Amino acid sequence: MKRLYSFWIILILCILSMCFVIYKNNNEYSYVFNEKGAEQYNFLDIKMLDSYSGWAIAKEGILKTDSGIKKWNNVNDNKNIKKEIKDGGLCYKFFNKDVGVLAYKKDNKIVTYKTANGGKIWRKYNLYLDNHWNKLDFDINIDIVDKENIFIILVNNSNYLEIEKCIFKSEGSIFKWTRIFPKLKDNKSEVMKYSNKFSIFTGVSYTNSKVAWYGVKTYGNQDPFIYKTEDGGENWNVQSLSIPPQYKNLKDLNINTYPPVFYKENGYLPVEYVLNKKVSLWVYKSKDGGKCWLPVLPIDMESGIELKYGLDNNGILWVLDNSGNKIYRLLNNETNVHQIWSEVNLKDKSIQFVEGSKGYTLIQNKIYFTKDKGITWESIGEK
Repeated sequence: MKRLYSFWIILILCILSMCFVIYKNNNEYSYVFNEKGAEQYNFLDIKMLDSYSGWAIAKEGILKTDSGIKKWNNVNDNKNIKKEIKDGGLCYKFFNKDVGVLAYKKDNKIVTYKTANGGKIWRKYNLYLDNHWNKLDFDINIDIVDKENIFIILVNNSNYLEIEKCIFKSEGSIFKWTRIFPKLKDNKSEVMKYSNKFSIFTGVSYTNSKVAWYGVKTYGNQDPFIYKTEDGGENWNVQSLSIPPQYKNLKDLNINTYPPVFYKENGYLPVEYVLNKKVSLWVYKSKDGGKCWLPVLPIDMESGIELKYGLDNNGILWVLDNSGNKIYRLLNNETNVHQIWSEVNLKDKSIQFVEGSKGYTLIQNKIYFTKDKGITWESIGEK
């Protein structure tokens, strides 16, 4: 009897020492954490919130740390999630150390997972598509305002004369989803002035449950603009932007706008002016929460496909040059740009800065960090 009792004690301890799904109650999955060294994971993307807390996407699953970049917990190694990571179909967004959302398309639905306690419990929800959207090839975007207001935006870029969108919004702590049917406002002349150009969606940014922007790449357009909503995404209006004098009335000018990033009331909106394969990135700033945008500073860059930029925790804007060798930092006074020459080529790399001079990137699926604003980079194992 004692041997049988000891057997069950040992079995229970072995189970608790592993990180896997403990129970599955319909749409709820619970995980037990088992911290491992970073060298045991193959990282694909990283999102540090500060020097200690962060999330990551790895081939092994969804990772979380609250003790720095050396130790990580696998908080979701569901086989379907790992398959979507491998196939490149997983969309994800992490808001803070508690809230994270995952989404991917499967059959006639968007499968979503949400955690509100740092990955200990994930709740699964299916957002079903109508016949029209089920037949489309679309991209999934996620934005999080807080734990109760989460937006999943489906974007169809196949019709370049009209960016087709479908929005799902969560409301309340019970995580109830409602569908929003986006449309442009009824002022046909103003809408057609902008929207009948060849355009591609560049991203979306919500500042609260009502206000959001999305940017577009346009070809052959001579007026910079961005789309804005003030009702959560049902109605979108054209918000025109002032154009620097040197770009007025130029033929073959392509203008690309990107979703703004905010630090308190200060917002930064990147706008690319592309002419003869030369790119000038203008940073537009708003001091009133996005009601008015003014160009403050140009940055001459190499042309590229994807613009990588963000704000650190002190509100300093950083931009990665498309060459991968330079990092631009726009100081708070917006009078000049601090140019950093990196010893490591960061082209096509996942990169971010969090506090002061600290930043992170991934090289060959391993974490590298900088303490000097991006000049030098070290792996975790280096001294």
